[in-house]
Amino acid sequence: MLEITKSVKPEFSDEEGLPGPRESLVFFDIETTGLKASRSSLYLIGLLFFEGEEWIFKQFFAEDMYDEPLLLDAFFGIINKKRASSENTILIHYNGDMFDIPFIKNCVKSYRLPYDFSAVISLDMYRKIKPLKAFLGLPDCKLKSVEKFLGRYREDKYSGGELIYVYEDFLRRRQQGGDTQKQEELLLLHNEEDIMNMPLVLAMLAYSELFSGELVLISQDIVDLNSQGFRSGKEVLDLNYALPSRLPRDLDFCLGPFNIALSEKRMNLAADMREGELKYFLSDYKNYYYLTFEDYAVHKSIGEFVDRKARKQATARTCYLKSSGLFFPQPKEIFTPGFYEEYKSKDIYAKYDGNVFKDRIKASEYAHAVLEAVLKSSGKKDS
Repeated sequence: MLEITKSVKPEFSDEEGLPGPRESLVFFDIETTGLKASRSSLYLIGLLFFEGEEWIFKQFFAEDMYDEPLLLDAFFGIINKKRASSENTILIHYNGDMFDIPFIKNCVKSYRLPYDFSAVISLDMYRKIKPLKAFLGLPDCKLKSVEKFLGRYREDKYSGGELIYVYEDFLRRRQQGGDTQKQEELLLLHNEEDIMNMPLVLAMLAYSELFSGELVLISQDIVDLNSQGFRSGKEVLDLNYALPSRLPRDLDFCLGPFNIALSEKRMNLAADMREGELKYFLSDYKNYYYLTFEDYAVHKSIGEFVDRKARKQATARTCYLKSSGLFFPQPKEIFTPGFYEEYKSKDIYAKYDGNVFKDRIKASEYAHAVLEAVLKSSGKKDS
C-alpha cells in the first residue's frame, strides 16, 4: 500500500459557516474498479482533516489487489482517532451515502473487520444539492458541474469510470515491471481534486439553508414605479432580508409578480402590488346569506332581518366579504385572510399596512413561500 501525506491549505468560501469545529471534520472520497462492492475492488481512499493546527491530506493507494484490507485499516484508524478526540465527528462527502459508505461497509463485512460508522455524522453534499438542481441552473449534479458553477476548473479531465481502465493498466504494467508513474499520477490527481474541491463545494449548502434557516427582514418599503420614471403606475412592495449563510454566487429570479435577487448574505424580494377591491371567501357558506343588492354575504343571524327578496342562500362562490385598499401577492395563504379577485382565482393577496410584516416569523415564512414557489416552478421547467 502506498501512503501519501501532505500539509495543505484548502479553500473555503466561508470558513465561518463550517458545519462544525475544524477538528471534527473529515472530508473523504474513494475510487473503485466498479459500482458494486461484491464484484469490484477499492483501490484508493483520500481524506482531508484538521490536526495539529494544520490541514492534512492523505491518500491510501492499493498498489495491488491484496492491499484492500490495508486501505480499510488505515482509513478507520483515522476515523477512530477522530471519534476519540471529537465529540461529534462529521464525515463530509459527495454522494457517499449512496456509494462510498455502503461500498466500504460491504468491504468491511467481506473481510470480517471490526469497523463501522457508528457515532459518526454523515454529511452528503450531493443530497443537499440535488433538490436544487433546476433552481441553481445546473445541467446535472456531478461534482465537476457544481465546481464549474463555482468557477472552479480542474486539471483532471477523467471520470471515475474512465480511471478504472487506467488502474487496470497500472496493475498490468506493475506486474510486468514497467513504468507506472503516469498512471499513478492520473489516479491520485482525480481523487485529490475531488477532495480538495469539497471545502469549496461546502458553500453550496448555503442555498439549501435558504429554505430551512430563518430569513430576517431588515427593511421594507413601498416603491412607486411612476415616481421612478417608469410608465407603469404600479406600486411595488420592496423587502430586504438577511440570509442565514453567505451565498457563493448571486442569483436572480422572476416569477409572476415576484422578482428575487440573491447576493452574498442579502435577499431582495420585490412584489407587484394591487390597488382596488378584492374578496375574502368564507368557508362555512351554509351559515350565510348572499345579499343580492349589496353583493356580499352576511351570517344568517343577521340576514334573517333582511327582506327575503334581497337575500338567498350563499354558495361557496357567493360567500364573501369585500375590502378595498392596497394588496400584495402571496404564493400561498401566509397572511390571513387571503383575498381573491374571484372564487378559486389562482392569485392570492393579503391586505397591506405598515404593521403586517412586524411579525418576524410570518415575514420569514413569506420569503420562504416565494422561494419555494420559484423552486417548484424551476422544477417544472426542468422536467
